[in-house]
Amino acid sequence: MNKEKWILLAFITVIGIGTLVSGCTTQETSEISKTGMVRFISLEGGFYGIISDDNEHYDPLNLDPEFQEDGLRVYFKAKISENQTSIHVWGIVIEIISIEKLEISGVPVFQFSVAVALLDVRPDLNISYNKYTR
Repeated sequence: MNKEKWILLAFITVIGIGTLVSGCTTQETSEISKTGMVRFISLEGGFYGIISDDNEHYDPLNLDPEFQEDGLRVYFKAKISENQTSIHVWGIVIEIISIEKLEISGVPVFQFSVAVALLDVRPDLNISYNKYTR
């Protein structure tokens, strides 16, 4: 082979290897477990998101219709896709692994919040509310 063919072959090889390597990226994922509230977000035609108790916004890809209720308190486990966005551009995109409704024995959330605040002020009441929190 002459010198020009070797240079062309080397160039094609370098381009080919570069293309293969750039296509081999890993997508980082991590799992989370949180409590929060399902909210109807009226952007982009409307969708359901989850706002966690630490005020993070999550955009679930696979929220079951049973849980698509504005104001519903939930405990969920999910995988976060670090490199993925959605058309909503509202929160962290997640894929739900498991989710459950949090119920406080028929007590409205407002009354429960007032009771918890009272317990924080009056620890001498010696009442536990751990069964209502995670």
